[in-house]
Amino acid sequence: GTRIGKLFFDVDTAVGEVSNRLQENVTGVQVVRAFAREDYEIQRFDTANKDVFSKWMKAIDEWARIMPTSVWLTSFGTILVLWFGGQMVMNGEMTIGTVVAFNAYILMMAEPAQTLTGLVNTGGEAAAGAQRVFEILDTVPAIRSKKDAIELPVLRGKVEFRNVSLKYQDEKAASLSAIELSVEPNQIVALIGPTGSGKTSLVNLIPRFYDVTAGSVTVDDMDVRDVELTSLRSQIGIVLQTSLLFSDTIRANIAYGRPDAAEDEILAAAKAAQAHEFIEGFTQGYDTIVGERGVTLSGGQRQRVAIARALLMNPRILILDDSLSSVDTQTEKLIQAALDTLMEGRTTFVIAHRLSTVRRADLILVMDRGHIVQRGPHEDLLREGGLYKQIHDLQLVRHAQYEDEIPARAELPSSKEMHANTLMMRRDS
Repeated sequence: GTRIGKLFFDVDTAVGEVSNRLQENVTGVQVVRAFAREDYEIQRFDTANKDVFSKWMKAIDEWARIMPTSVWLTSFGTILVLWFGGQMVMNGEMTIGTVVAFNAYILMMAEPAQTLTGLVNTGGEAAAGAQRVFEILDTVPAIRSKKDAIELPVLRGKVEFRNVSLKYQDEKAASLSAIELSVEPNQIVALIGPTGSGKTSLVNLIPRFYDVTAGSVTVDDMDVRDVELTSLRSQIGIVLQTSLLFSDTIRANIAYGRPDAAEDEILAAAKAAQAHEFIEGFTQGYDTIVGERGVTLSGGQRQRVAIARALLMNPRILILDDSLSSVDTQTEKLIQAALDTLMEGRTTFVIAHRLSTVRRADLILVMDRGHIVQRGPHEDLLREGGLYKQIHDLQLVRHAQYEDEIPARAELPSSKEMHANTLMMRRDS
């Protein structure tokens, strides 16, 4: 039983690998086609399938040794009864009826024995499946509330980082080091810096997605490790760079954080997020199914639905993680108007690469390699120089280059004009 269970566990693991390969290929089909890697992915999928076949053959081989053995023993028992029983009947030591009765007893025992053999096979398969299930059920979350955790009241929105350091598992260098920061209620704090400087790591400590390695993070002077997680996260709104929507109606997605929200509240949140107009443009309106991960909506539309979802929660602390990085200028204006509404009267942390997004913040944090290297309002940081001014000047140069390219492009002849000029030159020649 234990051996057959181990073999079926290997089969389940191999089947899981095939499912993983299939899911990756379906999700990333555009990347596979773009790099012309169809043959490579077919080979990987074929290898995974052959591994499943190999594991199944090992399990069947083991089971095949058990099943024929029980059949052979039954047949051998019948032969013994008939051989010795026949001799005893011929010698007058036993009647034919007794021999027939013994043979019937063996046949009656054979069926349950063979059934039991099949149960060994089924039991091994069930044990393997149960082992995989219990591996998940028995996993203890790394982040969870204490037994005596404090239920948070309505927050004012004060956030403090007290000598905070953070080092992820299997990471050589710390992502954050000696962070000291105090944010008052209703302040807007912008974080800017190179990729990998620790901006997202810092804001992820507020809803306690990770625990600090050293120091403490407090909200309203209470350590986030001492409070009940649900009461903390229910008062924090998050709008990510790529907002995830579920395969449900737009109404259900907006009300995801507050399923009991009234219709008027959902409509008000959508209007404030500049989403009501495009939602009403759909045939089904708010009952439109957005598809898996919101694929039926554009990037800007998904962002505005996500902002409406955050607005409806009415959070005291708001985290905006680079929510304008991948949209066009027109969509940016719509989302920015929605964000201005969303940020009113809340403690807000904004991660952005565009200075136009962060210059209105009360406090700007410039981060580099896990440290806050500069802090202050926009004008003070420009006078101070350093990394912030470098980023500012670089973006101004790019913007000036773009402005210079526009009239240059306007002066260039169109493709039709170039074609006409080419034909005239040919005629003249």
